[in-house]
Amino acid sequence: MQIRTITPTDVMKPIGPYSHVALAGPFITISGTAGVDPNTGELAGPDAYAQTKQILRSFRRMLAPAGSGMQAILHIHVFLLHMEDYEEMNRAYREEFPRHLPARTVVGVSALPKPGARLTMNANAVAMFADRPSAADALVVGAVERIGTAGVDDLVRALEAVPSGAIVPVELMMVFAAMQKLHARRNDLEHDAIVAEIRTLEPGGVFGLGCMAFKNLWACRPDKSVSDEAFNCAIDMLSEPRSADPPTREPR
Repeated sequence: MQIRTITPTDVMKPIGPYSHVALAGPFITISGTAGVDPNTGELAGPDAYAQTKQILRSFRRMLAPAGSGMQAILHIHVFLLHMEDYEEMNRAYREEFPRHLPARTVVGVSALPKPGARLTMNANAVAMFADRPSAADALVVGAVERIGTAGVDDLVRALEAVPSGAIVPVELMMVFAAMQKLHARRNDLEHDAIVAEIRTLEPGGVFGLGCMAFKNLWACRPDKSVSDEAFNCAIDMLSEPRSADPPTREPR
């Protein structure tokens, strides 16, 4: 069985000789992760709540290029430097997992590699479409892995290459269908209209893929009137988990 590794660039840099993510078949493992904000290279905050939020946000970003998401996590290990942080960690954890509750183990430790870190976590997950094998899987996985670096045209072409009638998860198809629509109208769509379109995507891992696709698309916009800071705020907003059930859509 082939083992692949992924180290996304939009999460903390590894502090040792390891990859963030390793994949073998449908199985995904995430290395120990501290609550480091990738934009600053510093811890997201001095407290367990802020660091937990950042760790789980990083998990979401790590799982996306593996074709997975938070709802596909099987187990999380939590390593707490101070057991009195247990409740604050749980408070942030509940916000990130409003419905799906993976198996979890919490362990108290005497030290952590990252100075200032109050906790670290690692995780095990599965690919969301691993139980639906098809000849199209390699094409879809390849497209997903390139979302962060490839142009939208490349991704659209990759999906169009999937054989007609192939078994591809509906959620992933929805993401790419939305990307195609947005790409075709990228010159005349307002920022708010693009946000509204992305908001129609399902939450979870594929929702994260949609956000990444939106980020890739918006970077190519002809009108640079929206500041990068405002844009990044929009991405963060879109990436937050939503406790409410997604709205029911009419068939298209």
